[in-house]
Amino acid sequence: MKASKYNKVLGLAIGEKSIVVAEVASAGDKPDAKRLGEFAYPANSSLTEPAALGKAFGEFLREQKITAKAAVVGLPAKWLLVKTKEVPPADSSVAADLLRLQAEGDFSSELKDLVFDYAGESDPAAARNVLLIATPQKYIDLAKQLCEAANLEAIAITSSSAALGTVTGQASGDNAVVLTLAAAGAELTAQSGGHTSTLRHLRAPSPEPLFLSELRRAVSTLPINGSNGNREIIVWDGAGLQTTSLGESIGMRVKSGDLPSLGVSTTDAARNGGGRKYAAAVALGMAGLGGCTLPIDFLHSRLATPKKRLVAPWMIWTTVGVIASIATGILAYTSLQKDQQKLDELTATYKLKEPEIKAAEAFVAKVSFAQGWHGGDPRYLACMNEITRLVPEDGQTYCTSLNVREKEPVKVDPKNSAAPKPAETRQLIVSFFAKAPNQAAALQLKDAFQKDKSRFTDVHFNGTQNTGKGNEVTFSFTCTYVPAERPVP
Repeated sequence: MKASKYNKVLGLAIGEKSIVVAEVASAGDKPDAKRLGEFAYPANSSLTEPAALGKAFGEFLREQKITAKAAVVGLPAKWLLVKTKEVPPADSSVAADLLRLQAEGDFSSELKDLVFDYAGESDPAAARNVLLIATPQKYIDLAKQLCEAANLEAIAITSSSAALGTVTGQASGDNAVVLTLAAAGAELTAQSGGHTSTLRHLRAPSPEPLFLSELRRAVSTLPINGSNGNREIIVWDGAGLQTTSLGESIGMRVKSGDLPSLGVSTTDAARNGGGRKYAAAVALGMAGLGGCTLPIDFLHSRLATPKKRLVAPWMIWTTVGVIASIATGILAYTSLQKDQQKLDELTATYKLKEPEIKAAEAFVAKVSFAQGWHGGDPRYLACMNEITRLVPEDGQTYCTSLNVREKEPVKVDPKNSAAPKPAETRQLIVSFFAKAPNQAAALQLKDAFQKDKSRFTDVHFNGTQNTGKGNEVTFSFTCTYVPAERPVP
């Protein structure tokens, strides 16, 4: 078990009508999960009033003699937006930058204030699939306010089913498939190489025929991940569905989960299926103790925007300069006045050039990000540099999608001794998709590419289309990028 500063953690699996609770404590070789319960929302309280609901929840915890103050909160899959993304070979920091850039564009623009994280790991040596997961900020705020009103500290906010899938996978194999059943709905997760690769919300188990039909469709889309055809699905049933008919309907072996299989000690009443409805809460509590690494954590997201440094390097050096000026001023007040005047001039010059400096820093960051993907012939980098140069920095015209690929080599007739020039074999095909404030701006950008014949040829404009937002249009065109001749070593 991984080290944790907490010796007792509360797992909270939030639902639309109740909260399933498990207090998990460190106890020798196995964590102890003997305090389990379910808090049904009172008639006069709901999730729309988290403060009032949290006070009632706090009373419930005191009545149940649950004393843990640190809580790991699990959100239902119904509150999550999920997409599978392929990450090219890259280290974790570069992968996070790439996913952060794609996250907001991949989800509906109507959904505001989303919080993102991803399940999985990147690999510097190979492309990997990860699960990009988002939830509206209002649900994060709801969980925080609920815990605060109940006098709890939320140390992590994650997905209940993803946490249960991770803990179950540790005991059942890296490619475990886990189905959690409850009266209000079901959730399906799958593991790939020890990481969550599938996370879905399904309809309620009743009526059973409709549920089984949806489950069959969901199971049929699961990635094989190298497993054989006899995959096993582990069911945590809190709705009373017959596992025998379930296995026959989906064509998979079905195994019912039991709390001791998670690696915890519990009460006799929670064994032999009695504690299945608390499995997600137990898994959340185990994660808080350090029993596993949470697949996602919206409170400590790997896609959170890096915090800006409060003290920039130029501030530090300016401070040093001021101190040096004061020391010099003790000896020569006249020299101090001259130095101060020079400092004021330099500060004014810096403020005038500050926009250019910020633009240069942003460009350097983009180039540094892409540098690791290119070898000794950086044609792609040069191509993106030329495109960046042509796109106006008006804050309204911007690229939404860019596809750069190798131009297919020209077939050479063996009878013809004339071979293509080296520069022709290094050309790239560019597909450019963008938005502009109006049609004139789109045509102006297209003309800029056509005029730059030294680098862009065969420009084919695909027309414009109004987005419905004022005069804003979308447009696209394709062209051939001709890189500069590579210098002879």
